Amino acid sequence: MLLLRRIPLSCFSSSLARRDVIRTVVTKPTIAMAKAQKTELWELDNDILLVLSRDSEAHDVHQERLIRDIMAVDNIPYDDAEDVMKAMFKYNQLNHMWMLPYDFTLISTGAAAVVCVPLVFDFEAAKAFADLVSASSEEVPAVHSAANVGSWTWTWMEPMIGTASFSILCLQLFKGVMQKLALRPYHDSLQSKRANRLAKAYPTYTKSIVKDFGRSQPLRGNKFNPLGSTW
Repeated sequence: MLLLRRIPLSCFSSSLARRDVIRTVVTKPTIAMAKAQKTELWELDNDILLVLSRDSEAHDVHQERLIRDIMAVDNIPYDDAEDVMKAMFKYNQLNHMWMLPYDFTLISTGAAAVVCVPLVFDFEAAKAFADLVSASSEEVPAVHSAANVGSWTWTWMEPMIGTASFSILCLQLFKGVMQKLALRPYHDSLQSKRANRLAKAYPTYTKSIVKDFGRSQPLRGNKFNPLGSTW
């Protein structure tokens, strides 16, 4: 036999009261809250910056942490510390020689992506390339449409494009295994060397903050660039 207990109404009234309190506490942002919103990194607390610095690519966060570290070590105001940070940023810029692998990869892959289309589907370009590499040019299509030319050129273009695609796939897998084994690819090794070089040049500041700053600094471009000029 199921026994039912009488629950006093005071329990329901107290729970409803607590629910009303919760509803009054959880509200949408007000205009005053919106006006008090922080819009610059220099407005954030040190603890918040420390959490944000876990992002290794957030160079603006590492800039702000470095500025505050310079202020604490040199006992100078914010603007003067920012000038020191800019000098460190300029010192950490790479020589053009170190950028050659990136420039070569950028130009070669971009050119290959554009050139491969006419070499496969344009008859005149495909015929000139076939003569250049001594490829078999038998069964030349009578109608030089893109579909016919593509079927004709694929007999010698497929091995080259397929081999290049497989090589790229293997290199990507190779890079992934290197990173899992804590072996640094070229980019990671280069960024680490930059960070160590910068920390060695400025030994008076906190080493971990300086290295995070140097490692996260972009290789080129205007992103996070405090100097105001492209290098």
